[in-house]
Amino acid sequence: MIRSAFISRRRFLAVAAVAAMPLPAWAETRRVISVGAPVTEIVFALGGGGEVVAVDTTSLYPAAAQALPKVGYMRTLSAEGLASLTPDLVLAETGSGPKAALDRLRKLGIRIVLADDRPTVDGLVGKIAAIGRELGREDAAARLSAEVSARFAGVSGGLGERPVLCLAHLLDGRFLAAGEDTVGDSLIRLAGGRNAFAPVSGHRLASAEAIVASAPEMIVVGAATLAGVGGVDALLAHPDLALTPAAERRAVAAIDDTLMIGFGPRTPDAVAAIAAAR
Repeated sequence: MIRSAFISRRRFLAVAAVAAMPLPAWAETRRVISVGAPVTEIVFALGGGGEVVAVDTTSLYPAAAQALPKVGYMRTLSAEGLASLTPDLVLAETGSGPKAALDRLRKLGIRIVLADDRPTVDGLVGKIAAIGRELGREDAAARLSAEVSARFAGVSGGLGERPVLCLAHLLDGRFLAAGEDTVGDSLIRLAGGRNAFAPVSGHRLASAEAIVASAPEMIVVGAATLAGVGGVDALLAHPDLALTPAAERRAVAAIDDTLMIGFGPRTPDAVAAIAAAR
């Protein structure tokens, strides 16, 4: 046990020494690790994908990100694992961690930047600007922010305050519903709807009684979750949903599951899909 701990510490110190070494003139000037699906999408959208040496497991878009080494799940990062890739910049969604791992990386001289994770248009614009500054791509960030803002303006509203239920996952036969202060809640509101699961805050496993009482007229669900239950017919036949107005109307909006993680450049696509399913 003692020998194992000693070896682990020795390995970490060796990695730390490598991370602290100056880069030779011929090397890339920046090695970036991107953590969080929205952050990774923004980095690539700004043209910074060539500087990314690794991503976390939530970073599934664009396809080029999937080919990169993985550093694990965004909330269970390993300081040693990240440091072994000798990054000089870690761009991460707020909430990434654990904090102790990020603090350890900072002590190695690795710059850690936590991006705004608020699921709002303003939060997204600020996140794009911050990442653009870190990458030295301010002009590209300004263009992307303008484009995203225009797309939001073009798809927002339209549902006329209809009650909408956003289902994040199916766990052991029960649905995890998105309440207030979630990405799903913001998507519903931007599409002009009303979150049927409010005023519950955060994500909660919803009982059949709670779902029926919320009387949703539309269901928003991740495409992978929808496929996992067997498609629209199977979803609407689920005992928890079969008696809802949404099932009667067959009103289902399927969006990319990664768009429920946080706001990124494709978020207007999710809002448009919800608004179009009315």
